[in-house]
Amino acid sequence: FAKAYQLGIPATTVGPIGMGATLMNFLPGQMTFDQYFGFSKAKDETEKAIRFALGLIPTGMHTSYLADPSRFDLKNKKAPSTFMGCQLCAGVAGTEAAKILTRRGDIFSAPYNFHFDAYLNRYERSYLWLGHKNPLFNLKLKFAKRFLFKDFSKK
Repeated sequence: FAKAYQLGIPATTVGPIGMGATLMNFLPGQMTFDQYFGFSKAKDETEKAIRFALGLIPTGMHTSYLADPSRFDLKNKKAPSTFMGCQLCAGVAGTEAAKILTRRGDIFSAPYNFHFDAYLNRYERSYLWLGHKNPLFNLKLKFAKRFLFKDFSKK
């Protein structure tokens, strides 16, 4: 993402979240990947994984139907997904790339985030003002470190 930004190349990331997909664009001259997620501030790989999850899925709408939350293991960089979510990602990524390449349609850059959940029949566009510097993001980060990774503070 940093190299693409440096070269003035748009970068899109789409992740399978539950039975849906979440999309973020990092466009030249806009907020960078690091400005949004704050990886350079992370103490280790676990914190990077937490920051990525919090930034990629700020609404957490999929949590209402998680069948087995124990499969969510950021420490080991594992998160459950479904075939439907992966297929949606391919379609969303392809469509966004076509829009960027043809310069047609609305294209939003970080700190905007789009999440479509086919199971819930919901689509949300969120805006994480200031990216990782957003006070709500930092509150969630503290909560995640403290409660999801109790041994995180011992490192």
